[in-house]
Amino acid sequence: MKTTIVHLGVSHEIDSAFSLQPILDAWEARQGSDQDVARENEDKLPKLVRESDNLPEDYDQRSRICRLIEKISPSALTLHHGNELKTSLHVPFENLVDLSLSNPSILPGCLVNNVEKDAFSKLYQSAYYFLAYQVILEQVYGISAQSSKTIVCNSADPETSVRSYNELILDHSFIKVSCKGSCPVLSKSLRRKLTISGCIEQFSGHLPALKEFKFYGLMLISTRDVTHREITRKCRQLMVKNDRFPDKTSIANLTSELESITGLQGIEVGLILKEEYCSPENHKNNLYPEHINPVLSGLLNNHDSRRLVDSFFSNRTAFFASDFETTSHRGFPILGEIRECGINSLLIFPVKINDKLIGVFGVMSATAGMIKREHANIIEPVVEILNIAMERSVERLDTRVDKVVKEKFTAVQNSVDWKFKEVALRYMQAGNIGDDKKIERVVFENVYPLYGSIDVRNSSIERMQAIQKDLLKQLKIAAGIVSKGFELCGLPLLGEMRFRLEKYVETVSIMLFPGDEVMIQQYLHENVSSILKHLALREISLSAEIQKYFEQIKADNSRLTTSCSKFDESIETINQELSRFLDEEQDKIQKTYPHYFERFVTDGIDFNIYIGQSITPSKPFEDFYLQNMKLWQLSTLVFAAKMTHRLARTLPVALQTTQLILAHSKPINISFRPAERKFDVDGAYNIHYEIIKKRIDKVRIRSTNERLTQPGTIAIVYSQAAEANEYQGYLEYLQTSGLVDGEIEWLELEELRGVMGLKALRVRIVLDTPNEIIAAALKGTSALIGENGKCEE
Repeated sequence: MKTTIVHLGVSHEIDSAFSLQPILDAWEARQGSDQDVARENEDKLPKLVRESDNLPEDYDQRSRICRLIEKISPSALTLHHGNELKTSLHVPFENLVDLSLSNPSILPGCLVNNVEKDAFSKLYQSAYYFLAYQVILEQVYGISAQSSKTIVCNSADPETSVRSYNELILDHSFIKVSCKGSCPVLSKSLRRKLTISGCIEQFSGHLPALKEFKFYGLMLISTRDVTHREITRKCRQLMVKNDRFPDKTSIANLTSELESITGLQGIEVGLILKEEYCSPENHKNNLYPEHINPVLSGLLNNHDSRRLVDSFFSNRTAFFASDFETTSHRGFPILGEIRECGINSLLIFPVKINDKLIGVFGVMSATAGMIKREHANIIEPVVEILNIAMERSVERLDTRVDKVVKEKFTAVQNSVDWKFKEVALRYMQAGNIGDDKKIERVVFENVYPLYGSIDVRNSSIERMQAIQKDLLKQLKIAAGIVSKGFELCGLPLLGEMRFRLEKYVETVSIMLFPGDEVMIQQYLHENVSSILKHLALREISLSAEIQKYFEQIKADNSRLTTSCSKFDESIETINQELSRFLDEEQDKIQKTYPHYFERFVTDGIDFNIYIGQSITPSKPFEDFYLQNMKLWQLSTLVFAAKMTHRLARTLPVALQTTQLILAHSKPINISFRPAERKFDVDGAYNIHYEIIKKRIDKVRIRSTNERLTQPGTIAIVYSQAAEANEYQGYLEYLQTSGLVDGEIEWLELEELRGVMGLKALRVRIVLDTPNEIIAAALKGTSALIGENGKCEE
């Protein structure tokens, strides 16, 4: 026997040699039980053994061995698939990569045409290593254990470049092992673990070294086509297990995989999605080749054409056009546009979720006839995986959209989420799903309310003044054009219109009332616009001026809406900054004691806080949590006032804010109202709190015309003396902190409808510290210095 040492890494080596002795042993055992086999092989086997000290390379001699093995063990190999030998004979554990280079004629085609030799080498080395231990454990120690390692060969047809995957099945039926010296001992513990587990990989580090054993015999290697399985695995890893799919990189990798599988070189692969299923990363539909992207994207996202596409793919699994020269455009008119993009061969699959079309996946080529019908069968399994991947992608997108909605439009309410889940679970457990029975109300009892408001002062007046300025501009321009038209053509109607417009100019210059604004805008839209359009056709000299007028009234940021735009921009900036600030502060204070928080954006921010044991039953509620929340609310409004004061310096319109708190020491009940999707007070007694909250925003100090809320101050409305004393302590603390100063005002408020006996505390906020004043001054100076170091106007 000629010895071969197979090295597996640094520390592993397998001492093996070819021998027909195991076959002889099997033949003799079979001969005793089957006389026909004995008579047929009594001369052949001894001669074969004598002639085969080494594994023969001759095909006929190998075939004789194979036929003999088939007689001894018919299931050990599979013979004759056309002219290809599907099972090959090998020295135990010999190097298949080296063999494929030195003597490819004795190997299956998949091994000869292996395209990933390095990866394959690692696979078979690992499989050999564990198979060797499987033989040792079975024959030396009598332990039945197996390895899960498999060997897959990635091969390519040399003529067509079509890739295929074959799994190698290693048969060790005719491999024997013996110890070189004394047999290494396995501990009872290791034997028991191996017997129970049956998995070699878990204990490989505790087994004897392979160099202690010698292997001899014959190894059989059979191949099994697993192309479909491997394509599925690779594509699943590429798409389903990739949280970034679909993206450009994934599509490029998928293109390469499809080229390898189909043998189609130079194809273009892409994915087009309907807009509502596009993530921010691919919303421009950049997952298709640029030259055809606008065509397919327009087809899917155009209101009229997308219905045609939905109908077209409602009962089709694919659209195939091998050669556009011979393909009718009827029923699919987009083919003409696709051909103009340079595409002459095409295969399109619908991408669906729950039978709803969300996009299309296509394989294209500029070469007519390149893509054939059989390619659809190869690609179809990939599309099935693509559908699964897109379902996961859409789920991820829905999650992201939901998160944005909660962040931008509704306060995230993790503190009460448990209650909704609890109610829903009881509803489901009661078997009410699908019934008309109403789900139970979500109620929180005995919670303490805190209300705060940051209001833009005189926002209604400022808005009306902005509208007045812009409307006055438009009236003057329209009146000027109408006056010129009257002078040119003398139409009496133009004279009447000029008179009315000039009258409107005079009225609006003095005062603009809401009713007048609507009436004037309607007159400009319905009367003046139609006359000016006619005048532009009649008097060519005025057409350019009239066209400019219409362009200005249509533009969002034209000079006719300058004042309104500045006001809207200022309000929006204040609201955005206040919302961001409150949300950030909320995230911090939620950690002290979870509570419900909601804010409403108008011209400023109103917010409600509800805190109590029923909202957070898992954490004991104490009074100091409520006191801490009140102090947080007060200081947060002070900092918000300082922030909007600094912000006013950068706004187009320097708007100011007022700050207001309603003190209420009695707990109330709140319940969730599904119609409004918000919490509201529950019960007749608690509604009184809501009435007060709605009516104090413009309350005045008793016996004066002065509004309670003033810029640069913070006011606390109360009805109980204990509430005033509590907040007095908080304000004194803020005074020592330098956030408010001056005397605390104790004020009585006017009687409101249904509300009497309200009082208030008011104190001035320190809007600018000395350091902030100096910093602002320096910033203002630096803003006047140009790039050349000189002061600019």
